[in-house]
Formats: sequence, C-alpha cells, structure tokens
Amino acid sequence: MMLGNDRSGSADRWVFRLALMALLVAVLPMLGACGGQDAAGGASDGGITVREAWLRPAPAGGSTAAYMVLVNEGATDVRLLGVGFPDAERVEIHETVMEGDIARMVHRAEGLLLPAGSQTELAPMGKHVMIVDLARPIEDGASETLVLRFEQAGAMEIDAQVRLGP
Repeated sequence: MMLGNDRSGSADRWVFRLALMALLVAVLPMLGACGGQDAAGGASDGGITVREAWLRPAPAGGSTAAYMVLVNEGATDVRLLGVGFPDAERVEIHETVMEGDIARMVHRAEGLLLPAGSQTELAPMGKHVMIVDLARPIEDGASETLVLRFEQAGAMEIDAQVRLGP
C-alpha cells in the first residue's frame, strides 16, 4: 500500500526495467551471431556459411565421405581444422589428387584454408571429409550431424543429408 508520495515501488520497477533492458542489449547480439540452419538447407556462423552438405550411405565398420560448399563471407582467411562425427573411429580432411591416370587420396592434416571472400567446394574426386570405421550404418535418406572445427571461428554444427550422389 502506497501512502502519500512514496515512490519506492515505482523506482524499483524502473531499476528492474533498466536491468532487463541492459541484459537484452547484451544478449541479443550474441543470439544473432549464433549459427543455425538457413532456408536453403545450409548453416552459417561467424562469417562461414555451409551449403549443400551431404554424405554417402555406408555400412557399420565401413567408411564414407562428406561433401559440402564452404563460403567464407568474412574479411580474413579461416582454416577448417577438422570435423567431428561421434560414431566414427576417425574423421580426416582429404583431397583426391591425380598422379598420371591414378587417383590418390591425400590426408590434409593441416586442414583446409578458406580464403576470405571465397567459396570452397568439397566434392567427389576433390576435397572431402573422410569418415572412417563407422560404429553404425549410415542410412540413405537420413540426416547426420557433423561438427566443423575452425581455427578462427570455433565449432559449428551442421546437418548433412545421406544420399547416393550429388
């Protein structure tokens, strides 16, 4: 009950409102920077956009490859250091190189440099993510989660569709 000119309840409400506004001003920009799926079936985070992520079906104990388009929309180069997939013994970044008429896969332990303002395609017979010794089958038509780890941009979760080809 308020008596006379006691405005302490009103002051408390203003303090609460100011604190709430300060919290929103601090948190909303961070929420906008969080990665997420976009309408085109891609994901974006920290200036990196991933589109058209897919991988081939494979049996348990086998290997598969993941492909995607990586777009660095930022002003600085970014390096993809690795990719995580919990149901595999190991995951490596590879590149298929031709030596004469023989195709050979080369493990890119240093990762993959994504130059600023560029697009890098991971595709069959080129750069790709090799997922080795699967603990379970990867079923055609499913969606699988991969975690991309970037040197400058941290980790980013993406969904990749499982299918036989591009």
